[in-house]
Amino acid sequence: IKNDDKLIQAEGVESLSEAELRQACRDRGVLEFSSVEEMRQQINLYNSVVENEGTDGEEEAKKAYKAASEDSDHAAETAVDHKVSSALIDRVDAMPHKLEKEIDDVDAKIGD
Repeated sequence: IKNDDKLIQAEGVESLSEAELRQACRDRGVLEFSSVEEMRQQINLYNSVVENEGTDGEEEAKKAYKAASEDSDHAAETAVDHKVSSALIDRVDAMPHKLEKEIDDVDAKIGD
């Protein structure tokens, strides 16, 4: 990873393809990401921590990396919550139609 870090720092995060960004994030333990821009930010922050190791800026870089990771985790949780809520709303919306159909079926069997 250290050799990759040096290459990324030399060439810039923008030079990485989406597949390379995903792999770089996985290699660094960043498993939650939704966009190319988020992945670039994560790698930039990670490299900032690496660059500042052993310097006065190390603690500040670590704080920024941790805060960005927490924001990313929160965004992923929110997206999942929204999908679950939408699925539940769709099911509830379908219930009256299903109930009407069941009532019509019973009416047809007993002859109104």
